Amino acid sequence: MEGSRGLRLSPSACENTDMYSACIVCRASFPETGELEHLRRGDRVAFDLAKGRLWLICRSCRRWSLVPLEDRWEILEELEVVCSGKARVLSRTPNITLLRKGSLEIVRVGGADLAEEAWWRFGRQIPARSPFASWSSPLFRKLRFGTNAWVGEVPCRVCGFVFREISFADRKILMVRPEEAGFSLRRRCPRCKEAEDGGLHLGGIEAELALARIMAFQNDLGVSRVTIHAATRLLQDPEGPEDLVRILSQHGKPLGDLPPIGLTAMEITVSAAREKTFLKMEAQALQARWRREEELAAIIDGDLSPVARLEGLVRRLRGSE
Repeated sequence: MEGSRGLRLSPSACENTDMYSACIVCRASFPETGELEHLRRGDRVAFDLAKGRLWLICRSCRRWSLVPLEDRWEILEELEVVCSGKARVLSRTPNITLLRKGSLEIVRVGGADLAEEAWWRFGRQIPARSPFASWSSPLFRKLRFGTNAWVGEVPCRVCGFVFREISFADRKILMVRPEEAGFSLRRRCPRCKEAEDGGLHLGGIEAELALARIMAFQNDLGVSRVTIHAATRLLQDPEGPEDLVRILSQHGKPLGDLPPIGLTAMEITVSAAREKTFLKMEAQALQARWRREEELAAIIDGDLSPVARLEGLVRRLRGSE
């Protein structure tokens, strides 16, 4: 099967792949825990019973992946029962609680405003469990995310120069542009220097996934509470334009020129937009989209990230002691 924008995918790449086997953003594996009857994978989950939302939280990059399962309500009901009497409270803020049951950590969300939820999702509120998650050296960030945010084969529409990758180093010169159905990622052509008529233009799922990976790489160690609150105030500003992407891209600035507040607001907005798309989809279309995202992520990073392999080795060594 030939993917859009020149990506070539194998038709059987994900036919036998268990959904949610690995994080879409960094490709670290979601382990099997056996703690929940209706949810086999994931040692850290988050749920909002009132909104009917369920996420798997990656222990490596700490990004939240919305679970689009047909039997989501059975999992939510089971989690609510566990949180009501079988789990131990680790920490809490007014509307969000972190609990533990065996090897499973649960984030229970209820009535949280945007700033509080964003702090748990993009800040440092949830402690890192991975022995590698807090390592800040460039080497281990490269092991966690790989080298590239996107790979493919797309020619410049002006001079024919072929783009084969977007590296994380390119984030400083990438531009985000609003589109009728979301946004596009653009990179100026190194040969003809065109960005608007030529260059690399990514849209749809590929742009969403590439930007999600770039934002996670940029904010790998989390964001301070001050930055989170400033970013959510920007999103909630009733005086400003509603489309944040349009606000941040209206002057033609690349991502590298945006301040931390703008980058954080961008990540919050992109995550919310992707989840809104998931929630609107019927189950069949949702499964197809998720498999497409897993195919794209697998092309970028392979089956599992090196960090996931290192973490598995550490767990086995500890088990043999």
